[in-house]
Amino acid sequence: MRQILPRAVFLTSLLLSGPALADLFGVSPYQYGLLVNEALKQVGSEIRLHRNNCMERPSVECRFSSDRIVVLVQGQTHPPQTSRIVIEADLMQDEAGGGPIQMVAGCVLMLGATMVVVDPHLPAVRRVQLLSDLITEVLDRGSSENEGVNARYTLVFDEAASGMLNIVVTPLNSSTGDSLVDRGLRKSGTAAPRHWSHP
Repeated sequence: MRQILPRAVFLTSLLLSGPALADLFGVSPYQYGLLVNEALKQVGSEIRLHRNNCMERPSVECRFSSDRIVVLVQGQTHPPQTSRIVIEADLMQDEAGGGPIQMVAGCVLMLGATMVVVDPHLPAVRRVQLLSDLITEVLDRGSSENEGVNARYTLVFDEAASGMLNIVVTPLNSSTGDSLVDRGLRKSGTAAPRHWSHP
């Protein structure tokens, strides 16, 4: 998997060196897909997130997906706030047109676009380096964790068992920013919804 990194990071270099967008932590989970898709669109990427559903229980959790990447976004609407973003992908799943190289590249693009909207004050050069360090370490060691200006980024890759890559993004000033590595979390769980919301 390590040899995939240079190509994957290259695909996000223009995205991460461009201007940052609005601070995602200051909006509700419903807006995540719109902001990330705008970041992806600016660099000509064909990857797009689609909102599958949103649950209110009473906090809000929205599920977005693109190909084999799933993103769960948690937060609230009053006041608007995003408190946790979980990006999940099976890097080892064997499907036509989507091997490990394509999956890693897609995950790096998704994380890069998320960085642009959750860490708008992070210098572009630092964004590129942070992304490269996170992906390098998780592919080499199975886990990585680092911080930007606004957010904590925690990655776990279970290559031997499930093949799942889990990326958790949380605001630094939030109590929800507990370490994915420390907790040994491999895949996020969701509670049963109380009701569905489609604003």
